[in-house]
Amino acid sequence: MSNLKRVSPLAMYIWQIRLILFMFIPAFFLFFFYQPQSLAWKFCAAAVITGFVIMAMVWLPVKYLKLAYRLDGKTLYVRWGVIYTRYGAAFLENIQYVNMSATPLQRLFRLCNVNFVLAGGRMSIPCVDREEGELLRLWGCNQEI
Repeated sequence: MSNLKRVSPLAMYIWQIRLILFMFIPAFFLFFFYQPQSLAWKFCAAAVITGFVIMAMVWLPVKYLKLAYRLDGKTLYVRWGVIYTRYGAAFLENIQYVNMSATPLQRLFRLCNVNFVLAGGRMSIPCVDREEGELLRLWGCNQEI
């Protein structure tokens, strides 16, 4: 599949901000429920830091690099995955409903998720520019672009 379009580069910022916010939860429990400098505290702190580094330096960049889509006439192709690369294709005739949604953080960066409800499944493209999302929505609704 050539000529795939990547999602917005701002997606990496959103995913990293979300990762930082979610890492406060184990840090909170680590701070309040373990005795500082004990062996259990050191082990849990090392696990949290290792998990954060792996997610930020490996998982999220690979997720961004593999997430791509392409419109080819009346077919939408999507590629995603981190460990395994998955491919999906949706024909225009099989699209029943198209929805655009955005989290508050995505609205701040003018991004959105485009969700396609298909005959027999669902397909989603996260973190596309709002203008590109509107074009995908219009294409999925079988309107003129």
